[in-house]
Amino acid sequence: VIICPGGNYEFLSCLEGQPVVDWLASHGMAAGVLRYRLLPAFGLEEALDDLEDAVRLVRSLRRGPVVAIGFSAGGHLVASLGARCEERAPGGPQPLDGQVLVYPGIDGRSWDPARAEEVCFFNHNTWQWPERVSSLLNRQAALLGGDGFAAPPTFLVTSTADGCIPRSEVQPYVDAMLRTDVPHVHLRKNFGDHGFGLNGTWTTSCISWLRKQVGFRAEWEPPPPPPPPSHHEMRLRGSRAAGTVPPGACADRGAGSSLSGMLSCTLPLPKRGRMGAPVASTRRAKERRLDLVSDPHTGMSAPITCDRAPALECKPAVPADVPPQARAPQRPSPTPDLDGSSPTAVSPSSSTSGSAHLPPSAPPSAIPPASFPVSGLSGAAGLCHAFP
Repeated sequence: VIICPGGNYEFLSCLEGQPVVDWLASHGMAAGVLRYRLLPAFGLEEALDDLEDAVRLVRSLRRGPVVAIGFSAGGHLVASLGARCEERAPGGPQPLDGQVLVYPGIDGRSWDPARAEEVCFFNHNTWQWPERVSSLLNRQAALLGGDGFAAPPTFLVTSTADGCIPRSEVQPYVDAMLRTDVPHVHLRKNFGDHGFGLNGTWTTSCISWLRKQVGFRAEWEPPPPPPPPSHHEMRLRGSRAAGTVPPGACADRGAGSSLSGMLSCTLPLPKRGRMGAPVASTRRAKERRLDLVSDPHTGMSAPITCDRAPALECKPAVPADVPPQARAPQRPSPTPDLDGSSPTAVSPSSSTSGSAHLPPSAPPSAIPPASFPVSGLSGAAGLCHAFP
C-alpha cells in the first residue's frame, strides 16, 4: 500500500503518514509513505511522476496487488493518476489495483485563483498564490466525470461534518463511478471535521474491502486449503479389491518389499453415472483379489505372481517350510458392495495351529503364515492406492 498524505501540496501531514503504516502493518499489509514533490518548486505532473515511479518500484519488489491511499490533497493526487493514464492510453489498464480516497480534494476550485474567494496557500507564510499552482487544475474536467474519466476499484470516505470539502465537490466523482460501472464503496457519515485521519469506524470496513475486493492477504495467514481429493482416488484394503484390475496391472513385488508394502495399481478411469459418481465394477470383486503375505522369518513380504488369465487372481507364493496345518486363515476386511451386501468375513480359529475354517471359495493361496498376527491383516496388509 502506497500512502499519499495530505497537506495542500505544500507539506505532508505527519498524522497521515506513519500512523497509517502502523495500522496497515497490524493487519499484515506492507505499506510505505510517498514523499512526493510539492509546490512551489514542483507541480502536479512531477508529483504524479513520483507516484508512478513508486508503483513500478513496489511491483518490482513485491508480488500481489498494489493500492494507494490518499488523504485530502493526496487523494486528489491518487485520483489524478487514473485520469492521466486514461489520457495516455484510452481504455488501457490502470496502474493501481485499487485506491482509497479519504476526504479527497477532487474539485480544485479552491486552487483556482479565478474562482477562489481567498488564497488558501501558506506559501512560506506569504499567503500568496504559489508558482505552478495552475498545474493542479490539469484534467479537472475528467475528475468531475467528463471525457477521460477513469478509476480503479475505489473505497471513498467523506464526512458530513467536513467544513473544507463539502459533498458537492465529491458527488460528481461518485456519479462518474456509477455511470462507468467502477466497483466502489462510499462511506459518508459524521467522522469529524476535515483531517480526522484514522478516527472513526471506516478503518474496519476498509480492511475488509482490501481483502475481499482487491485480494490482500496477511503475510502470516496460511495459503488457501487445497481442493478435496477426487473420488477417483481409491484405497483398497485387505485382500479384496473394489475395482476392476486390468491384465498386468499388479506389479510383481520382490522379497525386498516392506511388511505393509503399498501395492500401487494403476486403474482405468471409472465410468460415471447420471449423478457424476463412479460406477464400480463390483460383480467381479469376489473373483479378483490382491493378496499380500509376509515371510515370518525375514519380516518381508513374499513375492507375488499375477496370472494373466481372465480371472486375474493374484496368488502369493507360500513359503515351503511352513506346514499346512500351522497356517492360520486370512481375515479380510469386509468391503460393502453397492447393492448393500457385503462379502462374508472369515472368522479365525481360536488357535493359530490346527485346522483352519475357510469359506469354500477361498483358495489355498489366501492362507497366510501362522506366525503373522491375523488381526493385522484386516488393517495394514494389502493396502493399494489407485491414482487414475
